[in-house]
Amino acid sequence: MKKILLAAVLLTAISMTSCSNGEAQPVTTAPASSETTEQTTELTLPKIKINDETVNKSDKPSATEPKATEQETTSKPKTKKKKKKKQQPTTAAPTQGQTRAGTHIEVTEAPVGSFSEEDLEFILDGAFIYLDDEIEDVLALAGDDNSVSELGDDAYLYEYDDYSFTTYTKKEKEKVDSITVLTDAIETQKGAKVGMYATKLKSVYGDATKKSDTLYTYVSGKKSLEFNVEDNIVTSYTYRLKH
Repeated sequence: MKKILLAAVLLTAISMTSCSNGEAQPVTTAPASSETTEQTTELTLPKIKINDETVNKSDKPSATEPKATEQETTSKPKTKKKKKKKQQPTTAAPTQGQTRAGTHIEVTEAPVGSFSEEDLEFILDGAFIYLDDEIEDVLALAGDDNSVSELGDDAYLYEYDDYSFTTYTKKEKEKVDSITVLTDAIETQKGAKVGMYATKLKSVYGDATKKSDTLYTYVSGKKSLEFNVEDNIVTSYTYRLKH
């Protein structure tokens, strides 16, 4: 008990000791560890300017607010429009036998045609009839409206209004020997016909194999196409088989 009293006296004496100025200073004890003072510190964030409005840097723009974008300083490249060319006036192409030289049309010689085996095919009502065909097959196409005359040695002439056939007999079979067209009702495959100028035959079939004032003959193998001519006009033509 004496020891406790002695300690109390010593503590009192120490607390009453004077400072350097001679005044007694009260002794304060540190706050207990259980007592804590909360100090709040305010964090000041730097601020930036966006579109003349001051906002905290940490503030995030809302989803509904559009983000600030820089204006485009470059413009889209301009495209040049192509100028439409003025259409030049068109002129009709020169017809057959003519050539164009600038704006001047001069008449030249008609182009030369050609003659072949196909030009010896006779067309009757859309059907082909060939030399050396049997007469029975031909009459089935041409019909019976004809006159028949005998030429001798089993040869015959079958006459129609616009054309005629001659025949010959070989191995007891009567065959077509020639086909003659008498009017302009029937044309050749290339358009030659009775009444046309004989000088135009060159542009259709080329140069005649044989030629005289009255006959233009085109030959292919053992067959020929003969044009009878009078005063430069075709009066008839004949497909003929050579024996």
